[in-house]
Amino acid sequence: MNAENPENAENQTVESIERQRRSCFEYQPIEPDHQSLIAGIVGLAAITLMLGIAVPVEIHLLNVLDINRPIYPWMMVIVQSILLPPLVGFTFAVLTPMFWYGSIILRFAMATAAVLPGCVGFGVALSLVENGLPHDFVPSFSAVMFTCLMAVATVALTTQLWSRWTLSHARSDATTLPQTGIRSMIELTGIAAVGCAVLMSSGFLEYLEGIYLFGGIGFMAAIAIICTQIAFLRKGSRSRTATVTSLIFAFAAAFVLNSFFAVMEFGLDVLTVQLLWISATSLYGALLICATMWICLSWLRFCGWQCIDRKSMRQRIVGGGNKGNDPADRN
Repeated sequence: MNAENPENAENQTVESIERQRRSCFEYQPIEPDHQSLIAGIVGLAAITLMLGIAVPVEIHLLNVLDINRPIYPWMMVIVQSILLPPLVGFTFAVLTPMFWYGSIILRFAMATAAVLPGCVGFGVALSLVENGLPHDFVPSFSAVMFTCLMAVATVALTTQLWSRWTLSHARSDATTLPQTGIRSMIELTGIAAVGCAVLMSSGFLEYLEGIYLFGGIGFMAAIAIICTQIAFLRKGSRSRTATVTSLIFAFAAAFVLNSFFAVMEFGLDVLTVQLLWISATSLYGALLICATMWICLSWLRFCGWQCIDRKSMRQRIVGGGNKGNDPADRN
């Protein structure tokens, strides 16, 4: 009577093996606080490094293969495949610390640390494949990257100032997050003023086309990324509004790039004559942007980062404190 049924024992063994097998693929979050913070930024820095190195290598391979100039749609497939992933990776790496809740100076330091490996890797790889850097590489590249950084920072701080959302790494405590106020915008203005003074002293007006192009793409991509973070890193159900807004601005960022090359190639009239082709190639660019965002977003989710509703968090903490002070609760 007490003897165990062999069939039941076999079933229990199979279930135990299945549980162990599933545990190998379960989500294992990184430890909260400093480990989560550092791992998130370091991972984004590694992504920008790989994407930055890939750009000169891809351009060099195209030159080696000596591919004839293709028609516009295929040309834009190649251009977007080379330019959009590193640009979106750069924007994501900047936006993440700028949408964080620390001081502005600390955010800029973290953003610089996140993108510096990619910028250095891009310069080193370009120097190797081209046997040296162009004489104006440093001022032109610095002007374009600083413009992108300021555009992304403006989107992040404006979103924090006028919405209830902010980005946070995994934390062990449940204290409220600091508010973003006018002081943060003043600090951002000061940094922008210093940066513009440095760029003006180096004659950045020569690079206005690149500044407008990549600044505009970075601005559009930043809105798409911040909506994606709010939609997918929040607790509870995903926001359909944020998801749709992210897709719209991802398409807008790709459309800016495609329109720029179309106008440079065929003139301003092409925007009305060939709008269908430009839109079709922009859809491919939007897919590239979404794929790059998904890779970066997956890393942040693995590191425990999340978008926090400051208003709801403050109400929970205040409500919990009042509940603990109620004499009925102590009884």
